[in-house]
Amino acid sequence: MCSVMQPLALSFGVTSCRGMFESLLGQGSGNVKAYLRRGTAREMLGYYKEATEDFRYALVLEPTNKRAAQSADKLKRLFQ
Repeated sequence: MCSVMQPLALSFGVTSCRGMFESLLGQGSGNVKAYLRRGTAREMLGYYKEATEDFRYALVLEPTNKRAAQSADKLKRLFQ
């Protein structure tokens, strides 16, 4: 099971989760949770632009998703 959400996730675990999401979403998935989780993994790895894209796309799929909105806003504020 992917451990992206664990606070002290090891870099190896996050990297392997990111790869899992890459393969899943590479197929054009409309899975909001997968975009949120990949965005979280990318954020933890320092890929902030890509993480923001994932959070914003999750909002396209589900405009009322609070977690996606909060995560996208947080990254936007960090890099203004």
